[in-house]
Amino acid sequence: MALSLFVFSAMSGIAQSLPTVTLQGKSFYYYEVKKGDSLYGIAKDNGWDIEKLKSLNPVVALELKKGARLYYPAQDNAPFSKDNIKPDQTSTTKGDIIRHTVAKGETVYFIARKYGVPVDLIYYQNPDSRSSIKAGEILTIDRSIPIDEAVIYVIQSGDTPFGVAKKFNCAVEDIYRDNPGVNDRNFKTGSTIKVAANSNLHRMKSEKVVSDKLDRFSTYKVGKDESWEGIARKTGTSVEELQRINPGTELKRGVTISVPEYEEVETIHRYVAQDPREKTEEGRMEIFQDVTESMIRTHGKVKAVIILDSPSSKKDMEFCRGFITAVDKYKKADFEIDLDIIRGDRAQEEIIEDINRIKPNLIIPTTEKDLPTFLSDYARDNYASLVNVFNLKDNAFRTNASVVQLMPPTAEFNETITKYIEDTFPNRKIVIVSATDEEDMVARLLESRIDNARILTLTLDELQDYPFYETESYLVYATPTKKTDVTTLIDILQNVKDESPLTEISVVGRPNWITFSDGMKEKLCQNDVYIPSRFYFDMGNPDSKAFLAAYRYIFRHPPLKSFPVYAVMGYDVGNFFLPLQAYSPEDYSVIPSTSTPQLQVDIDLKKQGENGGYLNPTCYLIRYTPAQYVDKIKIE
Repeated sequence: MALSLFVFSAMSGIAQSLPTVTLQGKSFYYYEVKKGDSLYGIAKDNGWDIEKLKSLNPVVALELKKGARLYYPAQDNAPFSKDNIKPDQTSTTKGDIIRHTVAKGETVYFIARKYGVPVDLIYYQNPDSRSSIKAGEILTIDRSIPIDEAVIYVIQSGDTPFGVAKKFNCAVEDIYRDNPGVNDRNFKTGSTIKVAANSNLHRMKSEKVVSDKLDRFSTYKVGKDESWEGIARKTGTSVEELQRINPGTELKRGVTISVPEYEEVETIHRYVAQDPREKTEEGRMEIFQDVTESMIRTHGKVKAVIILDSPSSKKDMEFCRGFITAVDKYKKADFEIDLDIIRGDRAQEEIIEDINRIKPNLIIPTTEKDLPTFLSDYARDNYASLVNVFNLKDNAFRTNASVVQLMPPTAEFNETITKYIEDTFPNRKIVIVSATDEEDMVARLLESRIDNARILTLTLDELQDYPFYETESYLVYATPTKKTDVTTLIDILQNVKDESPLTEISVVGRPNWITFSDGMKEKLCQNDVYIPSRFYFDMGNPDSKAFLAAYRYIFRHPPLKSFPVYAVMGYDVGNFFLPLQAYSPEDYSVIPSTSTPQLQVDIDLKKQGENGGYLNPTCYLIRYTPAQYVDKIKIE
């Protein structure tokens, strides 16, 4: 073993005498190819892994030319080997502080079991270990503070709430909440307090970080009159990096230079969502006031704010009236409701000022597009909930645990409708009918998934002459959105049924058909039409009638007719989220026993991964049946 170590040391000494360059904070040796060199010889002489050398320098490695440069990571020159470490060097322990050197093949779970500590404690104290650990890496583990255990601590001279919170991996807010009345101004030496050790583990947040990572080195042959700046633009790098890896190179026509090539990588950055006010005494006193106020409030109090995107619009006014109808319903409940309605058509600073004054735990914006990021950030940082009612393109719910997406976004909606068609009509011939060349995602999904023998695409004009056979059954998926085109299509299919009564044809239309369905109900029923939708309000339902009566009693007129019915949308949001926020603010997947049915949007929230919020995936197919009644089919 001693001999092999000596040989490696001798070899690595050659590499260590080579010049280096630094890119993205990492050091690389570079070797200038000489006449008679071989790739194997270069790798052997420098103690380098030949496969890694090839992958990092694919162009140069393919054909070695005198003067060309090869690059190799400097930190990889002395690879870690478990066999090279004595047993007493794999970890050192000083009191409860462990410094563990990761051995090849070890996992975080193995290390946690070895020292009898929770996996989460290793993750928290060594954040990068959550994605991976490597042989030779050193993990520091302090096992003196168990997770989620109340520690009794005697305040020392010079201590502050912030310092103690940092020491025990918790928040200043936790100290104030667990020790009522304690703050900076009475934090006395010798006093005993209770500390929620490592409670910051529950404040860990994740965000995706996209960055460029060095993938390999390539070459570039300089053209006539080219400059460093021009080459940098062409190759997607910087002048500084080009000059750094080509030291002393005179830029002239025909010269070959080395160029770094990057790939875009996505990593998960984990951090503690810390209240920035913790760092100053003034800020900590604000936290103390907030905690004190929250502790004297009535249990389960809901502070809701509706932020109107367009305050004078019928949509926003009707939504508010419906929400107020829900508030009125809970006026005798055993929780209190504070409702504020503010304008969202102002400067961001003004809106934030209002929100900071109100301190809501339920935020409801009415915007249909461009949901403000600062609202979802506020909800995340202040442990509030934000219900995105109308916006179908925002993705905050995927990564922000405080955001609720009330209606499925376009991709999820189209996927759900397509799957329903596949599962419900497995043996039908699918006829896709379009009036224009506009893109329709459900049509594209059907074309990609269904056997060519079962699917046919026609224009509206071609449908007129298509021969439907009584021996086959059909599903027509119709993409037209204009009422005139829809009427033409339904009339064509009605003629087919009149001439061939035994021909089985059903139709799936577009969501906007619901807006003119009332005037076509009889024809839609005769042709067994299904209309995809994210919502549907049945005015004949007993619960719907009760809402309409309550609305008329409060506002002295019925709700305005719209699609969706905005007043009903406001009522559904209030009816569902007010008791949920009062009784189960920590987990929106737990429905309170006081919850009552929604009228227009059935809400069944699904948690989106460990760090995501909630999605309501529910959608419907509104079927106009041949029996002349309308059936609301709930799917998800």
